[in-house]
Amino acid sequence: MKQNFCENAINTFISINNSNVQGRTELADKFGVTERTISSYIKYLNDELNTCIRWDKKSKKYVIEDQGIFKEIINNSKLEPMDVWFILIILLRSQYILPTKVKIIENELLKFVGNREKKEMEKLFAFEKTNHLDEYYHEDILKNIYNAFINKKKIKIRYYRSSEDIRNYIIEPQNITFNEGRVYLIALNEKKEDRTYRLDRIKSIEILNEDKEESSFSLSDYLSKSWHMFGGREKETRIVVKFNKSAAKIIDEKVAVNKRIIEKDNDYVIYEFISYGIEGICIELLGLGDRFEVLEPVELREKILEIGKRIVENHSN
Repeated sequence: MKQNFCENAINTFISINNSNVQGRTELADKFGVTERTISSYIKYLNDELNTCIRWDKKSKKYVIEDQGIFKEIINNSKLEPMDVWFILIILLRSQYILPTKVKIIENELLKFVGNREKKEMEKLFAFEKTNHLDEYYHEDILKNIYNAFINKKKIKIRYYRSSEDIRNYIIEPQNITFNEGRVYLIALNEKKEDRTYRLDRIKSIEILNEDKEESSFSLSDYLSKSWHMFGGREKETRIVVKFNKSAAKIIDEKVAVNKRIIEKDNDYVIYEFISYGIEGICIELLGLGDRFEVLEPVELREKILEIGKRIVENHSN
């Protein structure tokens, strides 16, 4: 079953349970689907997730009589001190959220913990954030992206590129991700290609009165194949690398998905990876020094060799 179907079914339950959007037509408009599809979501919720949602003919609304598997989640939704601690640690990873906003989030989260925990957690915020205000995202930018997500609309952005020119793009937002403290918007461009945009480089944003198309985009799949190079999805490339024992251990622990062992010996392990292009994985491999050998593709093998030659030249004087 497609991920979008399951997500929309769950969001349908949330809408019925938490809001006044309970009519079949209203739900269809909200999710941009037909009323028949809404009925399919309800059937899935009742059959697979043990809910009991019925259609009330008199009020012309869906009524939840049994929350099914959501019951335990809803009844145990209170944040624990450990949850607050973990969320604060994640928040600290982003150096591009305005300090005032961080303080508001911090104060709200610390309401869920006791005085002893609060005292220790406040120490987490004894750090300096960047003083370059241009590098923080603008709240109205994020708010518009959020509204575009919720309403499934395309957006038009004015974007400051690394080459220092400003361009206009019409894109379809797919997801938000973080890397090295920066916030990135992943979106489809007008050619339906994945591209990634730094939030602090978006100068303005306009929500268009144009629906975005349904997409099978998977954030976990995208991140696992991009190797921290957020230039967008290139052609999937098969990479085969031979690692010595110590490097193989690092790969085993560091790379969670999209890897496969195709040969193993006492002294080495040969892994196969699927990557978007070769730039990202090239940088990662170079960090392993001389503990690897690229077997495929030839393009990556030659790139590593050329970089190695230049390193030798730079250090031969």
